[in-house]
Amino acid sequence: MTGGYNDEEVGGFVPRKTQVELTNMCLVYDEHRILVQEKKGTGYAGGLVFPGGHIEQGESLRRKTSWVSGDGRTSYSFPLLKNPKSHDIMKKHANACIIRILMAKENKMEAYTSFAEVYDTFMDNVPYEQWADYLHDILKEYDIFDGLVLELGCGTGIMTELLAKKGYDMIGVDNSESMLELAMEKRIKSGHDILYLLQDMQAFELYGTVKAVVSVCDSINYLKDDGELTEVFKLVNNYLDPQGIFIFDFNTEYKYREILGDRVIAEEREECSFIWENDYRTEDKTNEYQLTLFVQSQEDSDLYRKYQEVHQQKAYTLEKIKTLIEKAGLRYIAAYDAYTKKAPMYTSGRVCVIAQEYGK
Repeated sequence: MTGGYNDEEVGGFVPRKTQVELTNMCLVYDEHRILVQEKKGTGYAGGLVFPGGHIEQGESLRRKTSWVSGDGRTSYSFPLLKNPKSHDIMKKHANACIIRILMAKENKMEAYTSFAEVYDTFMDNVPYEQWADYLHDILKEYDIFDGLVLELGCGTGIMTELLAKKGYDMIGVDNSESMLELAMEKRIKSGHDILYLLQDMQAFELYGTVKAVVSVCDSINYLKDDGELTEVFKLVNNYLDPQGIFIFDFNTEYKYREILGDRVIAEEREECSFIWENDYRTEDKTNEYQLTLFVQSQEDSDLYRKYQEVHQQKAYTLEKIKTLIEKAGLRYIAAYDAYTKKAPMYTSGRVCVIAQEYGK
């Protein structure tokens, strides 16, 4: 598989001879540049970006600028146009993904689609700042006051921004392009030097290790079975510094069964509204909810567009979480009731877990 730029996005890439073969890692460095890094052996070259080269509309990415490290690994950097229409990169890897840049500082972003567009509106009841303080306090307990911290399932970057404000060098990983577009917009406004990666948490890749990994808002529950969860835990252990810390939360079975159950939830705002139809299946501990969204058009305030999405999450017990943490090579440290220092209860709807790197 080779990488290329397809202006019309209707299938097929430009001829092979004009393409750069992208192996194993393609990263969005910022809204103006793409960093492509080749993998040799088991490691990556350092995360350095070198300006140079050019991308014309309708052309493929061309190998214009390169830098070779002492061990033979090569990095390529390609500046983006001021007003990019779409730059698609496909990486040659088993878990190939497409990274698309749809923004520039001088260019207004096109309308978002579906839930990402109104995510922040409906999540305004989440005490993100309180949660960020909680995470910061725990990190400080383990002498992590600064340095690289990864957020898995970063979404629109709310928590990523708050932790960056506290002095951490943040990396955000999410598999939703629409969510990351919003996160990038926040980054432009804040000026924080945050690296966002469009990757699945089950197959995320970094240049090297980080001091800590965090994951909030029950992102872990989107992993649908023990195998997927174990794989993520293994990757976390692999990319943590020695004795690095992993902090995450998850929704409990009690919340899915007793609080959400088979209920219908509706909320109306001036610019949008939603209907949440929940269904919890006890036999396989799967929670499925259908979201019906009505979002006010930016062009016509009297027009509301309807979107529908279906989401699935898996209920895990704390005992299962502990077992899979240890199976992945991490060390289980502690669990608390929803961003407190209290022990989890039967009626806990959300539980926070702390684990630690324990050898590769």
